[in-house]
Amino acid sequence: MVLPRSGPPRLHRLVYPDGPHDAEALVVGDDGVPVLVTKASGAAGVYRPSGPLAEPGPTRLVRAGQVVLPMSSTAGGPLGGIGTRTITGAGLSPASTGGGRVLALRTYTDAWLFPLPGDGDGDGGGGGTSDEIVAASAGAPVRIPLPDEPQGEAVALTADGALLSGSEARGGGPAAIRTVPGAVAAALEPGAAAQVQPATPPSTRTFPPWLPAVLGGAAVVVLLVGAGVAMTVHGRRRSRR
Repeated sequence: MVLPRSGPPRLHRLVYPDGPHDAEALVVGDDGVPVLVTKASGAAGVYRPSGPLAEPGPTRLVRAGQVVLPMSSTAGGPLGGIGTRTITGAGLSPASTGGGRVLALRTYTDAWLFPLPGDGDGDGGGGGTSDEIVAASAGAPVRIPLPDEPQGEAVALTADGALLSGSEARGGGPAAIRTVPGAVAAALEPGAAAQVQPATPPSTRTFPPWLPAVLGGAAVVVLLVGAGVAMTVHGRRRSRR
């Protein structure tokens, strides 16, 4: 849905090429083309329209790439370790003279800032077209921790380079807006702690590998003990008759 400043709204229907997906992250490039990133705990799909947007559509999407976020130790969110890589929102920093731009993909616990490609004129400004957004999503992001948000699903970047983060309220707690000043500059500075995306999604296992075997063995022991007790009780009842 496009809501212009004046005139009626415009409806665009988009269809995935490979079945339905849950997506909460959408960013619109400077060329007016939307880029969607799915809400997946492993490899999140990056989709864009196959051609001009139809009204009302549908317009078929194409899978243009994927994002595999590293694991994070930041606490918060409703899903534990899985939530540190579940993408719940996206944003694009505004164009600025003499500075770079970043794509922000957030999870329940962190914002990951992906520098956009430079525009080639030496000022590091970077473009913001859908093609450049897709290219940036394949790069190495810089993590901005957003700890202890109950259910963080909103992110925005301001003209002065600050990051704004918002969460749904849970358990009666307030849903405050967090501000991280200088987040864009921190992601673009030389030597920033960028993390290369894993080739495959990291394991989300939160228990030691021996635990299933131990639990299975314990269950067998409990069953055997229970069976022994039942046989003993049954034998005593028969001997009393």
